Amino acid sequence: MWCKWMLNVGVNQTLAVYNDVFRRVHQEGEARETLKAAMREVLSLSQKEGTGLTEQDFRDYLQIIDELNPDGMPSMRQDRHRLTEVDFFAGTVIQKAAKYGLPVPINCRLYHEIKSFEAQY
Repeated sequence: MWCKWMLNVGVNQTLAVYNDVFRRVHQEGEARETLKAAMREVLSLSQKEGTGLTEQDFRDYLQIIDELNPDGMPSMRQDRHRLTEVDFFAGTVIQKAAKYGLPVPINCRLYHEIKSFEAQY
């Protein structure tokens, strides 16, 4: 379950913020680095929580993202103009990380950016 959550925290939120399709994170650049950093924050949190998520899981799920249809988009990107799962994704990362004093700046940034455009609905 943590593997899929890590994937969603990375790809769903990143493409919602960048308002783009999977192709955007298939290529090197700011969006891909954001996705990877958000996923790494979940990986670090997992180690604190003792869930067993590994660096290999990170690589495997990044590969899954890289194999997605370049013109496709995740649910949060499709949810544009509707409330998203940001509270379940970044909101939960932020809440759990606070218990350990673990910094999660990327998820904080994504959370605030998504909440900002949700406030306009």
